[in-house]
Amino acid sequence: MKIQATIIGVISAIASLGVISPSHASIQTRNAFCMYFVNGSVTPQAAMPCTVSSDVEVFDAEIVWKDGVRQSFKNYDGVPFTYRDDRGGKVYKKLGLYDPSERFETVSDRAYQMENGTIYIWWRR
Repeated sequence: MKIQATIIGVISAIASLGVISPSHASIQTRNAFCMYFVNGSVTPQAAMPCTVSSDVEVFDAEIVWKDGVRQSFKNYDGVPFTYRDDRGGKVYKKLGLYDPSERFETVSDRAYQMENGTIYIWWRR
């Protein structure tokens, strides 16, 4: 009986560790082309290759521009498609948007709308 209680206690302790400290499935990184438009502008302030990484389980995202600029977006209170940037500003993930200059025929694969502008992302195929 004591052995059974001990085994149940050990199993419960191991199970609770898994709940407290879950391991993340993976971080996916993709090569892309990114363009940043300041609000109201039809000309991009930046346009260059980038890499986009996102954590599959917690949905945090990071963009690293070819020039080394890094932007991190952390999921905001578990609300889907809502983030906070490094300064605490709200960021919204959008899917399938055209760029504001209307010069591109393809819909962007993803966009992150920030307080001062939007980053449009096209996956490198």
